[in-house]
Amino acid sequence: MIDDINEEVDTETTDTNTGAEDTSTPTTPGLGINDLRIFKQIIDICTSRGAFKAEEFTSIGESYDKLASLLGMIDAQAQAEAEAEAEAGEDETADSDTDETASAETEEETEA
Repeated sequence: MIDDINEEVDTETTDTNTGAEDTSTPTTPGLGINDLRIFKQIIDICTSRGAFKAEEFTSIGESYDKLASLLGMIDAQAQAEAEAEAEAGEDETADSDTDETASAETEEETEA
């Protein structure tokens, strides 16, 4: 199965007119986190439908575990960043409240 995919990739990189390898700069693939989540769902669906042979279970399971671990790390990092931003926002709000209070106190002292 993987060999079939590799063969397809190899034939796509060969120029059909000259038979020469494509030496131009490859474009960056548009592969993102959501695509990885979709791949994980595809593996779940294929497994539940019995699409894999018994001898493929080990490599598919290892790949699935790596993918799930990576997505878990990404989710944890995103959550930590969101919490840090929330704390920074609270600190800025607290600082601005303190500055406003100090300004009001200074104005009251000046008037007195």
